Amino acid sequence: MAASPESLFPSGGDLDSSQLQMEPDEVDTLREGEDPADRMHPFLAIYDLQPLKMHPLVFAPGVPVTAHVVGTERYTSGSKVGTCTLYSVRLTHGDFTWTTKKKFRHFQELHRDLLRHKVLMSLLPLAR
Repeated sequence: MAASPESLFPSGGDLDSSQLQMEPDEVDTLREGEDPADRMHPFLAIYDLQPLKMHPLVFAPGVPVTAHVVGTERYTSGSKVGTCTLYSVRLTHGDFTWTTKKKFRHFQELHRDLLRHKVLMSLLPLAR
């Protein structure tokens, strides 16, 4: 039985407004909406934007996060930085799915940061 998004998080419609990099007039457009046919609801009428700190539960407990590389794109010309490969990665957590594109160096940085975190955790004293 698959869990619904509403059951995974205490208030599934809340988003972090501090992460929005938008001009005030863009936020007003999201709040008011501009649909003359009235087919869609304004973005901020559906989502109650809250700072992420208010909701410490980011991941659903006991639900795994899975990542799959679903494709690659190789760019050989038209780039100032030269040849690069973009990897399409699909992340899944419960009923939620995201697809993002990353360069190989992003995976190297993630690996380095995870190793650093592991070392720092081993250096911390144990709780008594």
